[in-house]
Amino acid sequence: MVWAGFSAQGKTKIAFLTGRQNSEDYIYTVSEFLLPYAHLHYGTEFIYQQDGASIHTSKASLEFLQEQGVQVLEWTPRSPDLNPIENLWSILTRRVYQNGRQFNSVAEQRVAIEAA
Repeated sequence: MVWAGFSAQGKTKIAFLTGRQNSEDYIYTVSEFLLPYAHLHYGTEFIYQQDGASIHTSKASLEFLQEQGVQVLEWTPRSPDLNPIENLWSILTRRVYQNGRQFNSVAEQRVAIEAA
């Protein structure tokens, strides 16, 4: 699984996640990939948009975001068509798999994702 974020200032580093993710994993991803990027570009003045996945809206995740001073945008459930990151995932997928490209290993696929 891949996690990433973006803003008007650019994109976060891509996080390559393994296995089923839980709230603890999500908090780690946010602390290591989102917060450094957001603080570098916006200080503490930013609004974070996330979907309604249970690990995003768990008590632990929401408490962590609140403790970090992150303002979270309320989001309509089941509305991927309104979520800007979904458009980027589509673009990334087309670039990675253009011309029917297939990969022989996860490492090869990861390189293609990072290059896209």
